[in-house]
Amino acid sequence: MLRRMEDLRGFTIAATDGDIKVLVAPSWIERVDRDHAKLHVLVTRARIKNSPEYDPTKPVQRDYETRLYEHHGQPHYWGEYRPAEV
Repeated sequence: MLRRMEDLRGFTIAATDGDIKVLVAPSWIERVDRDHAKLHVLVTRARIKNSPEYDPTKPVQRDYETRLYEHHGQPHYWGEYRPAEV
């Protein structure tokens, strides 16, 4: 059954090692637990906590999305993923 992402606002993220409240990309959600208002992702809390800081008072900009996706090693939904050169 399809749902609007807006309906999931305020759900807790259930990381592989516990719960945390943060911003994640919809494509990273493995499972939705509506009974407990949790979104299960295959990421640890530590990895999420070390993510680029999110400011909920500002709109999400492409620069932030790029840093977030690269931090988690996820492919960009808007095009090819190219890791930053070191």
